[in-house]
Amino acid sequence: MKVSKEPIVTLGPMTSSWGLKMWRLILRRGEILAWPYGFKDGLRLGLMLELGIGRDPGDFSSKTMDEIRSALEEPSVRKFPVAGIDHITLRCSSLRHKIEIVAKDGSTEKFGLWHRHLLTEYGIVLRKMYPDRYRETGFPTKLWDRITKL
Repeated sequence: MKVSKEPIVTLGPMTSSWGLKMWRLILRRGEILAWPYGFKDGLRLGLMLELGIGRDPGDFSSKTMDEIRSALEEPSVRKFPVAGIDHITLRCSSLRHKIEIVAKDGSTEKFGLWHRHLLTEYGIVLRKMYPDRYRETGFPTKLWDRITKL
């Protein structure tokens, strides 16, 4: 998770489509952007995650503001204006933790967390950024549930 000098927070990598599509969520006060990894960047990310070497191609902290603006204007970027979001749910489950963005029209986008251990940190960030829209579900209350879900 990287925090820039502007009020922008990035979360990721995330997955969708049964893990075949990789995303980075960019949180801003007025909108949430889902930036997709391209094919080559997805392969680089996979190698980085498996081998533990290299740099995440979706990490915006090393890019200039012009590069970031250019990347976020690509047509493949999904945009969710906060005014159009009914709620954002952080779902804890034994299979895959998820962030679900539910629009006021009922449509839902789901993003699986690649790094399960960042669940608590993502919850803190989402709660601070969108306190009136943030929800949690499936979080364990008993010791055995904590062991198996987190």
